Amino acid sequence: MALINKDLSSVEIKVMEEIALLKPGWYSAGIEDSEIKQGAKGDYIAWTFSIIGFPNFVWDNMSLSNDIGCERLKALAVAVNYPTPDFIEDTEWFHGKEVSIKVGIKKDKTGTYADQNSVKMFKAFEKVENNSTNFDPQNDPNFWK
Repeated sequence: MALINKDLSSVEIKVMEEIALLKPGWYSAGIEDSEIKQGAKGDYIAWTFSIIGFPNFVWDNMSLSNDIGCERLKALAVAVNYPTPDFIEDTEWFHGKEVSIKVGIKKDKTGTYADQNSVKMFKAFEKVENNSTNFDPQNDPNFWK
């Protein structure tokens, strides 16, 4: 048990709005954070991207243990002009950089979890006229085609 002794009597509980999924497409994003984690198949980088002009964040896990993850890391490095994209020393260098990301939607095949945005591709930052967040993939007849 963690003893915190925190008086919350003056704290008002506010109802938080659910943030809608981003429509698939290109978005201007800022790289907010990265963390090296250990997974069952090896180390990976957990990235946090903020979407410029929206309240949304998109999270992405990038494996360091397979070719696809390493290709994605190099693509991100090239997109943000990392000085040596063939050798990445520290992911903290990426923090605060801007990049354009192609956002998709990851659907949970088991139906246990809600749909979530995912990062599909990276390219050099350009101001993108971001898509509307008023997007419901369940009601878009062309989305799953």
